[in-house]
Amino acid sequence: MRNIRPATPRPARRAAGPIRSVQVLRAVAALFVVGFHSTVLWRDKFAPAAAPWLNGNAGVDIFFVISGFIMIVSSRRLASQADGWRRFMKLRLIRIVPLYWLATVLKLVAVIAVPAMALHTSLTPWNSIASFLFIPARDGTGHIRPVFDAGWTLSFEMLFYMVFATAMFFRLAPLRLVAPVMLALALLALARPAGAAAFTSLASPLVLEFVFGAVLAQAYISGALDRLAAPWMILPAIFGLLCVTFVPADGIWLRVGLWGSAATLLLLGCVLAERWLDPVLPRFFEWIGEASYSLYLVHGFVLPVIGILIGIVIARTPLHGAAAEALLVTLCMAASTAAALVVYECVEAPVTAWLRAEHPGGRHSFLHEAPRKLWTGIRRLALVRG
Repeated sequence: MRNIRPATPRPARRAAGPIRSVQVLRAVAALFVVGFHSTVLWRDKFAPAAAPWLNGNAGVDIFFVISGFIMIVSSRRLASQADGWRRFMKLRLIRIVPLYWLATVLKLVAVIAVPAMALHTSLTPWNSIASFLFIPARDGTGHIRPVFDAGWTLSFEMLFYMVFATAMFFRLAPLRLVAPVMLALALLALARPAGAAAFTSLASPLVLEFVFGAVLAQAYISGALDRLAAPWMILPAIFGLLCVTFVPADGIWLRVGLWGSAATLLLLGCVLAERWLDPVLPRFFEWIGEASYSLYLVHGFVLPVIGILIGIVIARTPLHGAAAEALLVTLCMAASTAAALVVYECVEAPVTAWLRAEHPGGRHSFLHEAPRKLWTGIRRLALVRG
């Protein structure tokens, strides 16, 4: 643990390594989403009059702001390379595609084999194909959503990555292209007619949240925020967290204005108080943050199983009402987290490492390396995380 002298703060970290508070925020964002979907499950299966925890949707807004921040911070070295844009897109595709495609295939199998496990899925051929291509498309009910529901956010992520990579291709500072393009898309949303083509749903004010994070990152790495680095910066972070947790946002523009701004304030406070937060951040939550993408995707398979188990409990015990809902939400959070950590250690991390291998013959060594990486993941899961 490094020596901490709050009275003489050093400049804010310039992301020479992972920013632990950002990893923890990823965990928070993913758990928000799981919490929201858990309350939706309760309403759909057990209490039609119950109101879901709509603020759980703010987890997506936190993710978008973090994404804008991380892309700026992590791509600086690539931006100076002639083929940096290609390497950038390769890394993004390696990160996003394999696990999402696997989740989509499993969802298709589940819909066909056990329709009761997929209450809100209605397949069409184009919707199924478009889901793999991250293109928004209407399902059999006319709603714009992919086969795997959580994939709608990845369409926005891919749009952001493409604009970002285009800026790198033309050797522009990413914000010089990202900011006007995203602003234009947000404004186009005002003129988007009802019933417009599904792909136009990407014209949304939600894309501004990537800009929020990118602007914050640019200020952070430039040193413009160094003088603000202090323990008290945790206060705006707490304020931002309270806003996304409790303040309702009715309408997409209000959502961006309230939750997007609050998520940016939350991130700002965390990165500027990083030096003081670092010693006290729970390592377990950082681990969940590392596995947040797995958690975001895996929980969609875990929740229906928990719903079935809770149905059995309610039928055979006097447990009902708020107590049953609390049990359901707790089990959904715990089981989803456990499943995500297993998937991250045994699937996502090894596959990502293999695909990123650049040394000659790296991919041919997968059959040799996979058992070792799998065993490493299993051992890590067995350790008590401090």
